[in-house]
Amino acid sequence: MFSRIIFVTTALLIGGLYAVRSDRVGGMNRFADRLAVILDEPMINGWTKEKERCIRLHQATLLLHEAEEQRFDVTELIELSLGKFELAEGYSIAAQHSLKRNLAEAQDMGLFTDENRERILSGQTPLVAYGIFTGDRAEFRPVLDRHAAPGLDDNFLNMRYTVESQSDNKSRRPGTEAVNLAHSLFCASLIDSYTFSRLIRRSRS
Repeated sequence: MFSRIIFVTTALLIGGLYAVRSDRVGGMNRFADRLAVILDEPMINGWTKEKERCIRLHQATLLLHEAEEQRFDVTELIELSLGKFELAEGYSIAAQHSLKRNLAEAQDMGLFTDENRERILSGQTPLVAYGIFTGDRAEFRPVLDRHAAPGLDDNFLNMRYTVESQSDNKSRRPGTEAVNLAHSLFCASLIDSYTFSRLIRRSRS
């Protein structure tokens, strides 16, 4: 009788763990599907207009934050989502870096307050909630301008958060972030060797 109780308890435990795992896999897939809807083919190819591209990037960043809150692995989530498209490996790696960087910056600025969630979901720009720039709009701007990387100012990989009051004070000299991004884009075959070399020279001048 005692052994039967142990067997039934063990079976229930295993069944419960399987159900939890299945639910987690289903949850991950649902997040990946939602991210793929936001980062669709026009976004990936840089065909969207600037306003729509920024709205989608805010929403993608919020989605990743919500997934992280539910203890899903963000890297795995991005891989699963981008796996729905035929992309070069270098592009996927660059996309992971860009999206995770945006997520970290948004969290540092406090862009996921209840008010900001509503703003993001309604297509508005979120407001900085932490730090000396509190109250400023958190906007997306290209890391590499069109002079440094022609044609890439429309690609979401080249977009990062910039505080509104600083958006017009960017140096034309590429910094470390720009050089690192350029290297990722070069590895993804999105910029050629001439453009990459020219940017490196500009960063050292």
